[in-house]
This record gives sequence, structure tokens and C-alpha cells, in this order.
Amino acid sequence: MARKQNRKKDSDSVDETGVDEIEQEDVDGEEIDDDVDPDTLIEGVPDVPTQLPRPKPASSRPFSTLKANSEEGKYYEENILPTLDLALNKLILAIKYNIPKDIRSQYQDPSMVRTNHPEHAIGFDPINWLATFLKRYNPNVPPKLSSEEAARIIQSGFRGARARSAYRKMTKAKRDKEEAEEIANRREKAALKIQSVFRGHSVRLAMETGTLSTPTLPNKQINNNITEAEQNSE
Repeated sequence: MARKQNRKKDSDSVDETGVDEIEQEDVDGEEIDDDVDPDTLIEGVPDVPTQLPRPKPASSRPFSTLKANSEEGKYYEENILPTLDLALNKLILAIKYNIPKDIRSQYQDPSMVRTNHPEHAIGFDPINWLATFLKRYNPNVPPKLSSEEAARIIQSGFRGARARSAYRKMTKAKRDKEEAEEIANRREKAALKIQSVFRGHSVRLAMETGTLSTPTLPNKQINNNITEAEQNSE
């Protein structure tokens, strides 16, 4: 009886193992590794860079660790940490916008709430970017413009942009009006020419068929009308 129970347990374990193996295989029969990030399998992503050696633990370093209650720690928290923390946050956002859109759109999270693959940023050097940011936004260097001067420059630029936009609209309206008047003049001239040609043709046709009433219209006036019609047709 005990042997039968052991055999049943062995068969159950084999069946469960077989099911697990089948679940881990895809349609092509290749095994899927659950630890692989799907974002790294996107076509066109750069290769994973070589990992730099990790720094030694603080206990093995020749200098002592920085304590929060020390003078150096207070200086770090008051003068260095706020600027560095802001720069690092901006650096993470900059990485997002340096990843190509065709790669970013295939991520599991296209909005990139978290930056999981900074190595996918093409042509982006984080060290140079961070150095440039810290140099540009150095809190120890006073700004070239005061808040009032910067506000005046912004307002002046905004007013200039509005004035240029209004000028473009006025110029376009004037040009459209001139074009409409020119088209109307052309249509009027064409209509007069068509009417003149039609009258001359009607007079000549009436003279040829003998239906022109000569008593009411002298020959001299008829000739003048014909001549005028021919001149207008030319």
C-alpha cells in the first residue's frame, strides 16, 4: 500500500513538472525566462553597457563617513543637496526625451513614469549633461537679469508677437480684398466684351437674313454699330 502511494506521488510530481515546463515554453517551443525584461527585447535598442566596478564600502575607505550633525554634513544639506537633487531629477527627465519615440512607444509603460532603461538614450552623456546643468544654474552665481527685467523682456516679446500676428492678418485681409476686386473687374470686362460681340453678331446676322428693320434705324447708324461691335471684339 505504501509503495502504491509513493508511485502516485511520483507520477503527480512528474505531471506537475511537465505542466510547468509546458507553460514556460512559447509557441515556437523556446523557453521564456521570467527574469528577462520585455523592453530589452525591442528591436533597435542599444546593447547594455559594461557595468562599471562598484565602489568600495564606506567602512574600507581611508576617509571617515560624513555625519549629518557635523559642519560638513550641515553644509552639504544646506548648499549642495538642494541643487544636486534638482539636477538629478532634471537628468532623469532628460533621459526620457533622448530615447527615440519608436523605441519608447514599444515599452510596457510608454509614458515612462519610471526610467528603467537609461542605456536606451542615444547620444546622451549624463556626466556632460549634469555638468552643463550645474554650470548654467549655479545658485552661487547671481542671474544676469533681475526678475523685473526678465518680466519686461518677456512682456515685450509677447507684445511684439501679438503685433506681428495682427500685422500679418491685416496684410492678408488687404491682399484678399485686392484679389477679389481684380477678379470682379476681370469678370465685368469679360461680360461687356461678350455682350458687345453678341450684339455685333446679331446685327450682322439680321443684315444677312434681311430681318433688320431699316426704316427705324438709318444705314449710317447701322454701320456705326457694326464698326463699334467689330472694334470691341478685337
